[in-house]
Amino acid sequence: MVYDPSIPTDNDWVRFKIQDTGTSPDLQDAEIDTLLSDEPNKWYAAAAAVDVIKAKRAAVGGGVLEKRVEELEIRYGGQSEAEVLDALASKLRTEGARRLAGSTRFAFLQILGDT
Repeated sequence: MVYDPSIPTDNDWVRFKIQDTGTSPDLQDAEIDTLLSDEPNKWYAAAAAVDVIKAKRAAVGGGVLEKRVEELEIRYGGQSEAEVLDALASKLRTEGARRLAGSTRFAFLQILGDT
């Protein structure tokens, strides 16, 4: 299914965070649903989704920075697609850990009666 901003589901949230919102998404809804059920929160699910996209693209030769055919040479500047996806996954995991730690601390304080 294509991203629908009018239906704020966790699936749509993950699609938005990883920018898989076009008419031909990289991931199927079932793949995102699996990640949402496997990971501790939606931030980690989004990071895992980025990893899946990176793996899919690497399998078809994505992320090439330089190509040479005889005398013709093409170089792409900046970071490779894999580097960009790694940075995004890292950022999402960091936020997921921060939120998970916050919710765990809150739950622990509730048990102690400190809230």
